[in-house]
Amino acid sequence: MEDEHQHEHTLGRRQCLERFCLGAAGLALGATSVRGTEEEHRMKIALFSGMFKKLPLKTAMEHAGRIGYDGIEVMVGFGADHLDVDCPPAQATEIGRMARDHNLDVCLIYTTLGGNVLAGDRARRQGLDDVARFLAIGDSMSCKMLKVTAGRLKKSAYRQDKARVVADWLAQACDRAAKHDARIVTEIHFGQYCETVDMACRMIALVDRPNFGVIHDAGNLHITGDDYGENSVKRLGDRILHVHIKDMVRAPADDPAAHDYPAGRFKRALLNEGDVDHRSLFRALRRARYDGYLSCEASGDDDPVAVARHEFDEMQRLLRGA
Repeated sequence: MEDEHQHEHTLGRRQCLERFCLGAAGLALGATSVRGTEEEHRMKIALFSGMFKKLPLKTAMEHAGRIGYDGIEVMVGFGADHLDVDCPPAQATEIGRMARDHNLDVCLIYTTLGGNVLAGDRARRQGLDDVARFLAIGDSMSCKMLKVTAGRLKKSAYRQDKARVVADWLAQACDRAAKHDARIVTEIHFGQYCETVDMACRMIALVDRPNFGVIHDAGNLHITGDDYGENSVKRLGDRILHVHIKDMVRAPADDPAAHDYPAGRFKRALLNEGDVDHRSLFRALRRARYDGYLSCEASGDDDPVAVARHEFDEMQRLLRGA
């Protein structure tokens, strides 16, 4: 997800990234592990609470449970009043209880922590303190996965020394998470040090922690012109710990809702109404026996309930065809 308004498009970005990430092409992370028998294997569907960012988290949970979602991914910030780092234990426990009342798991806390890790030691220390606070919040709501950001690229300038700084911070976040039996994930996302599959593979190797992984996002990979199908799943293997599902559609230059990316100008679309073909991804995840969450990340616009129903129905169709 992240704030798309903060990203800027620079000509030649792909070429620059590929030059610095060439070595990642040969990185072997191993085949995806078998995660149980065929009977035990089932991908689950989560609602990204940002779809309901204009409404209370309780309302998002009520509709998610009613529609049939299995889990909820709780967004921090971005104009929503769903969760923050100062959440007291009693409130976090209540959020967990509300989720269970609607037959939902709180599968992920989505933060932007780590976005400023290249700003200096003070920012990195504060970020790690906040990671620890969110891990404690996760304990209270029975959530064992925290999303953080893999730094930010500036004007296409992928730098190996900066990538190592980001990786070191992520490794420290993972060490804190290990004390909670939790995992740290970063999203494959435009404008960050995990922008492509190559970069994600390199970051996984640099971090070198068993409780670190990525959020696979076909929509994000599509707008950078990268592969998001079977090969991406094979390369990332069992380091895919969570999956975001959203569609993107090409847009004209004068569309104010669209943004410029390396592969063109895009904006979000309802699932299966855009340019992202999720079928190959779903087949690959099925073959890999991925049994984590597929989180619907569409924009709720002015009718989040209708969008949530639409995305859930389309997800069911994709799963049936996988």
